[in-house]
Amino acid sequence: MNIILLVADTFRYKNCGFNGYKPSYSENKASPTPNIDNLAEKSILFDNFYSQINCTHPSFTTMLSGRYPISHTIISHASLHEIIDGVVMFPEILRDNGIKTVAIDNMYRWFVKGFQDYIHPVGENAVPNSFIVEANQVVDKGINWLESHNNEDPFFMMLHFWDPHVPYSPPKEYEKMYYNGNPKNPTNPDTLSMNDIEEKLDLIFKGFQSRWERINDINYYKAQYDAEIAFMDKQIGRFIEYLKDNGYLEDTMLIFTADHGESMGENDIYFTHVHLYDQMMHLPLLIHYPKKYKNSNGRIQPLVGNVDLAPTILELYGLEVPEYFEGKSFVPLLENGGDHHREKIYMFEHEAISRRGVRTKKWKFIKNARNPKDDIVKSRLQALGYIALDVGEVDDKELYDLENDPEEEENIIEEHPEIAKELEEDLETFVEEIINTVGIEDPQQQQDLEPWGEFDDARQWLLLLNERNQKFKTYDP
Repeated sequence: MNIILLVADTFRYKNCGFNGYKPSYSENKASPTPNIDNLAEKSILFDNFYSQINCTHPSFTTMLSGRYPISHTIISHASLHEIIDGVVMFPEILRDNGIKTVAIDNMYRWFVKGFQDYIHPVGENAVPNSFIVEANQVVDKGINWLESHNNEDPFFMMLHFWDPHVPYSPPKEYEKMYYNGNPKNPTNPDTLSMNDIEEKLDLIFKGFQSRWERINDINYYKAQYDAEIAFMDKQIGRFIEYLKDNGYLEDTMLIFTADHGESMGENDIYFTHVHLYDQMMHLPLLIHYPKKYKNSNGRIQPLVGNVDLAPTILELYGLEVPEYFEGKSFVPLLENGGDHHREKIYMFEHEAISRRGVRTKKWKFIKNARNPKDDIVKSRLQALGYIALDVGEVDDKELYDLENDPEEEENIIEEHPEIAKELEEDLETFVEEIINTVGIEDPQQQQDLEPWGEFDDARQWLLLLNERNQKFKTYDP
């Protein structure tokens, strides 16, 4: 058996057609994911799959290592820290057991570990670590690899699609798929004025796309996000057709998921992925291998985390899962369905402000760590997507009843202090057990929030990160 892991960056559960999504803001109610929807019809779907952290580098590290962010210590975007010694990525185990491994991706660093072929989607002349690559480039490289290695079996392939990530710039023919109006003069009187978030948008997008200047309709950005998803879906459909036409689907499992989500204005967070709300943490997951795993069990309901992907993939290949993996294989759910996998999901954030949280199906508890550098925190929160820029408005602790308040709009910690206390104690016990087992200090306390550069120029910020990336340690596959 072969496995192909398709990972969409910044793709939230809510925007999947196979989860019932229809763009409410648009006259066009068509799903942006028709090809993935078709795949889902013969796949096992997970309704409660969550990320352990809300940004790319840490989330991919968790997916590949089967360890929580506080265990592998990569806890922030474009981390200025290196992964600690001794962290084994599951592709290393696959490689050592005779399985060919390939990734079509551009993050390099420790992400190359275990991949015999690590291929940049743009090619040798690409800007190192630049995330602006397009789905057609990823698919082209994936198909090229398959055509040149058609006798190598079994294999594991990972494709990383960046399209839904900011700056939401789909191909021109997709721009009006979900938006036909004039974004500089919206006719809908109920549309939130972009003036309300203009300062934030300037910080996020200045230097990316000059065509976005003076746009004052928030729905335009929602439409471009969905258009990016639609373009990605079209390319994934092309890839699936290639697999079908060349006989791969008979003995190849497809896994489709994401690394984290994105907020489209919920909780006053616009076009970014900060905080631990479900807009950022709730992810799609489908497993397509009808030869063995039918979707007769319906949609899988137990809580599952992306820390569970690594041990699951090892077990699917018939390999032993190392004891140091902190994830738990969900192969039993594929085989038998069932109503239990995890009681709780643990979540972390370490960007403008450190957070950690724990959720059950009913409750979510979030603990916000205060940083004494209030001015710095305020500017980072501003750059990361908050309208409410006063850091004092961020509650120390939050509790949400997810059954009655799935949008997490009302913090009810004062009404249920005993539940919050129980969840907080459980969270701190979990963290303590992890760091004691690994033999490290709490990385959220040890890693100060390094300066990111000037936030008033997004391009300068990206160039600064790329400059730093040239100085990072290189890793052997």
